[in-house]
Amino acid sequence: MNWQQTIEISKGYEFLVLYTSTVGFHSDIKLIRKIKEANPGIKIAFVGPHGHIRPDETLMSSEDIEFVVRGEFDHAVAEYAHGKPLEQIAGASLPQGWQDRPQHDAAATAHGRTGCPAVCI
Repeated sequence: MNWQQTIEISKGYEFLVLYTSTVGFHSDIKLIRKIKEANPGIKIAFVGPHGHIRPDETLMSSEDIEFVVRGEFDHAVAEYAHGKPLEQIAGASLPQGWQDRPQHDAAATAHGRTGCPAVCI
């Protein structure tokens, strides 16, 4: 799939979760700009290593990013998709002074979700 196809597909959605890393971060910023041009109402969340380690830098890099999730993101993005206010979502960093919420417990969620016996932090 190329970036034009990604932009076309995104036109049919209200919410995009983009997993990004430092290596692809600048390309992802360019991509979400094009997505917002094609679908101005779409809400975009960044998840993954770059946002987890550098939430403030990630948020300040583009006004197109609605929020960043630090740590385990699956619960946070599902809660947002179901209408929970961002201010109440664990692990969410917001652009407005990015009032950090406590993160979900990675060890508890990973073990509970996947059944993995490792207790990673």
